[in-house]
Order: sequence, then C-alpha cells, then structure tokens
Amino acid sequence: MRALYLKSGVADVAAELGDRSLLDTSLRRWDDMVATKTYLTGGNGSRHVDEGFGIALRVPAWSARTRVSVDNEDRDPGPGYHQLRRRWQPGDEITLHLDLTPRWTHPDRRVDAVRGCAAIERGPLVYCFEQADQPDGIQLEDLAVRPDAMLGERPATLPGIGQTTEVTVDGVHLPPPPRVTPRTLATAIAIPYFQWDNRDGRAMRVWIPRADA
Repeated sequence: MRALYLKSGVADVAAELGDRSLLDTSLRRWDDMVATKTYLTGGNGSRHVDEGFGIALRVPAWSARTRVSVDNEDRDPGPGYHQLRRRWQPGDEITLHLDLTPRWTHPDRRVDAVRGCAAIERGPLVYCFEQADQPDGIQLEDLAVRPDAMLGERPATLPGIGQTTEVTVDGVHLPPPPRVTPRTLATAIAIPYFQWDNRDGRAMRVWIPRADA
C-alpha cells in the first residue's frame, strides 16, 4: 500500500510540474508493478502468492435490504461493518447492493417548527418539494401529504437539472384559510435536495405537512 501512495504522489508531482520525463518514468514503474502484482499488505512481486487480507464494507443503517456478492455468492449483512477475509485471487469480484427504496423521515415531536410534518429520503439523499414540480394549480404552501401512502419513484429529465429520480406521493391541496372548501387530491413530487433552485426560484420545502396532522 505504501508503494501505491508513493507512486500516486510521484504522478501528482509530474502532473503539477508538467515534467513529461518524470511522468513517463512513473507510468513505466506503474506498469511493472501491475504486471508483477501489488498487494494491500505492501508486497510487490511474484513471490507473494495467495495473500490473505480482510476488507470491511460499511453497510449504512438506511439500507433496509442489503446484499453482498463475492464471486456471485450472496450474503445478507446487517447495518455496520461487514468483514470479508479470504485468500484473494485475480478476478475476484465484490458487489455491494444497497436498498435505495424511498422512505419517510419524521422529526422529533419536541421540535415545534416541524411538528406535524414529514420528509423523504432515498438512499443517502434528502429530498425536497419544489413549486416547479407540482401540478398546475397546486400551491406548495397549501400542499400536504398522506404519510400512510406508498412512495413511488421514477426517472425524469428536468430542464436546468438533467437526469434525476423523482419521488411521488399522494397528497391533498388544502384550501387557504379561512375558506373551508373541500380538499383537492393531488400527487406531490419531490426531487433530491442538492438539485433544487436550478429553475424558477419559487418556493421549496424539505419538511412538508402531513394531511392527518
């Protein structure tokens, strides 16, 4: 591993200085090292065979259904670090499958500002509701969601954003006070929080009122 750090550092210096000869030398050393195998414990060369070492895969708590595949052999780890230790061979493959199913997140009831609200997360991403995505005639300030409703997801390409994954949920459009007209059913649409404010600059919210609150 130290050899890898050293060679990557030499490559950085060569790129920064524009030194072509140093870069060529670094590339030749890299090719030699790859051809003779480099091991995580620091060994370099053909004398290191069947080296065994461990790999720790972090399984985040938000992944409800996780699967680890090692050479097509499946395992079902729980949250935390999943340890893999074996004698690794060329061509061994590890695949970590994480559950990206959208989910509800609820605030602590003692936080007054968001009491009676809910938020949506998908994988490691927090989602938000932006006025630009809501159906015509639906004002975000008057939109509430049904927390018992299933969360849907769909790929989308949006102007100013590009490709994304939208999350949809059944909601209701509440009449602004003091009117007491019937509620209108609506589909609320959320996008990843990091992609907001790339269109018309209108309203956005992460915490949205629950229709039952």
